[in-house]
Amino acid sequence: MKIEEAITFFLSLSSDEQEKFLAHFLHYLTIVARDSYETGTQNITNQPKIRAVNEIQHQISSHLLALLEDNTERFPDEVLRFLVAA
Repeated sequence: MKIEEAITFFLSLSSDEQEKFLAHFLHYLTIVARDSYETGTQNITNQPKIRAVNEIQHQISSHLLALLEDNTERFPDEVLRFLVAA
């Protein structure tokens, strides 16, 4: 699926569906980051990757929180395309 198709899909979801989607996405990002450190240690093996994942998690969780709070001043849903492309 291309980025534009993914954005179109996301925009077609209801607010409740978007919230669930973003929660699942945040969970998936924790899995993506797992290969950036040595299991059972404090050693980070891929600092740039873990920083990038952390920044995406920050932006997505902020958007999710705004959706949950029904914050009309949040960024528009289309802004997510920039997160994915980053």
